[in-house]
Amino acid sequence: MTKLIQFCATMLALIFLGGCSFTNPSDTHHRMQLQLDRSAISNLGGDQLPMQADLLLEGNIVFEGEQDGIPLFYTRSSGLIQRYRGAITPDNPASHTLGFNRVIAGRSYQIVVQIDAGEENDAPEDAVLVGISDPVSVSPGQQTTVSIELDWMIPVSFTPEPAVYAGGFDNTVRSIDASGNQIWVFEGHTDDVRNITADADGYVYSSSRDETVRKITPEGQEAWSFDVGGDAMSVAVDSMGNVYTASGFGGVLHKISPSGDLIWIYEDLNTGSFQNHVAVDRDDNLYVGGGNGRVYRIHPDGPDAPEDTILWNSYIGSGNTIWTIDVDDMYVYAGQYSTLAGAGGTVSKLDLEQGALEWTETTFRTQTVFADNLGNVYVAESAGEPTDGILRKIDSDGDTVWTYEYLPSLYSVAVNTDGMIYFSPWSPHFYKLDADREEQWRFNDVTGAVRTLALPPGLRN
Repeated sequence: MTKLIQFCATMLALIFLGGCSFTNPSDTHHRMQLQLDRSAISNLGGDQLPMQADLLLEGNIVFEGEQDGIPLFYTRSSGLIQRYRGAITPDNPASHTLGFNRVIAGRSYQIVVQIDAGEENDAPEDAVLVGISDPVSVSPGQQTTVSIELDWMIPVSFTPEPAVYAGGFDNTVRSIDASGNQIWVFEGHTDDVRNITADADGYVYSSSRDETVRKITPEGQEAWSFDVGGDAMSVAVDSMGNVYTASGFGGVLHKISPSGDLIWIYEDLNTGSFQNHVAVDRDDNLYVGGGNGRVYRIHPDGPDAPEDTILWNSYIGSGNTIWTIDVDDMYVYAGQYSTLAGAGGTVSKLDLEQGALEWTETTFRTQTVFADNLGNVYVAESAGEPTDGILRKIDSDGDTVWTYEYLPSLYSVAVNTDGMIYFSPWSPHFYKLDADREEQWRFNDVTGAVRTLALPPGLRN
């Protein structure tokens, strides 16, 4: 049985009042109002029929298989822009109005409608009425009609996959899917979460001001906790599942086994060089930096190395504190700034094997650097004043490609292999942008600023 319903889509010019200031002033959000003509489904039984309408980007609908001749379906969550849930009354001819306020003029969308048919119909068991529109693009003042055919389909349940992990000042670690929906939240820490990372098996690792490093299962449960005896500023994991943490202002580096046991401790109390950040390359070498303006390459065996523990060290500027480090297959990227009022910062690129300086680009206060899979590096910055933030993209030659201004200042940034950008400001939410810096969603379900973001390994370099 196929039923036809009509949507009338009207675009009203309405500036979307979000927190973003787009570099391109033509990037304006609009509100789409949809009116549903329910006469085509008025013969369905039930007083109140649950209805869900999803607005998705073009090309994100997936069908798989069939059951008793009826198609199975699900919608891939990465395309979801906005969801409406409500109810219809088939015996009432009045139109049902839906509102979507995340529509951007000139982009193509699809509309998915799902209606539970009620008990008085001859519906196949477990089936619902589902309709999917053809791709439609809208512009301010334009009116268009979208026709959708409703067919019986059986929903397929699937486990959401994490797209980004977030940790911060509410002492939590969260797993979020590509649509901005929370999969789980870990609440085991008792103070700020400083840094997080993830391994290929879905485990998440977090370091905290509560002086612990935690290993979290793919289901969001604690696997183990290790007390490092100081502020755990950063955490990294190698290809064997060993965990490294840089802790506090004493300059202590720990290596912890996959089961949570201490392997070694390496200390450099004179320079404080291991106080802030640690990263691991493809060969499990470590890179650390801190208050003396130097980046160090450390042997994976630390103080138990057969020859030198420190493989090289490189001084990258005026001696300002190195707050953040990232690596790709060939280079190390380090961000530093001075804590003096009005001082700026830099991002530097170094050769992975020798530590030779390739270039340095001037920034504001560099909070996070993140290397993508194309040789670019993204920088989250605070621009001098507490209310000014800059998101910056730098190419492989060290030139700034674009900047994206945001109020207030920024903490963290992560970019996946599809070019999707996640960033967090000094306020209780974080964002997903597409490669053109157009907002996809804003996650608000946190009670403190998100200090750190991380991606599953399969979604980055």
